[in-house]
This record gives sequence, C-alpha cells and structure tokens, in this order.
Amino acid sequence: MSTIRHFLRYFAYGSNLCTAPKKRRLGRVPEAAIAQLCSYRLVFNKRSEDGTGKANLVPHPNHSVWGGIYSCTAAEIERLDYYDEGADTTAMHLSKSSRPQGRP
Repeated sequence: MSTIRHFLRYFAYGSNLCTAPKKRRLGRVPEAAIAQLCSYRLVFNKRSEDGTGKANLVPHPNHSVWGGIYSCTAAEIERLDYYDEGADTTAMHLSKSSRPQGRP
C-alpha cells in the first residue's frame, strides 16, 4: 500500500532561495516556481546574534516581494523553520507567475 503525501507551499526569499542548504537539510530540493507575494515588502529589520541584518517581510499595501514557492511536506517546513532563526510561518495568498516583470 502506498503512502499519500500531502504537500504545502513554502514561500522563500533572500538566502532561503539557495538550493544547497535545502538539499542538505531535506535530502532533496523541492519542486519550485517563481511567485509574487503582494502587499508585503522586504526589509532588513532583524538582527542576528552575530550583529548582521536579516531579511524579513512586513505588510505594505503598495509593495510586493518576488521569491520562490516550494512544494514541501509539513515535516519539511518544520525542518526548514528550525534552521531559520526567528522564522514566523504564516498562511498567505500568493500569485504564481512565469517570471518577474523586467527580468529576462
């Protein structure tokens, strides 16, 4: 009997788009597509223990953030969040696109 796997969508931006850490942490690189998160903007308002700035998303009606959307299991998302210092997993509405405007 086969096991049915339920996949969730995981929106990644910034350094979380790098595939090498995903491969190391999950044993695979999940299927991905380009996605736009509307009504949010990218800011660097979080500070790491080493004093460097960390990217974060904040609500903003006139902005959007481009990133990747990955098909992951709930366990994979938990594992990715474990490695993402201060991660806040939130349900959001995303629109899928073939590529960002202005990009080749």
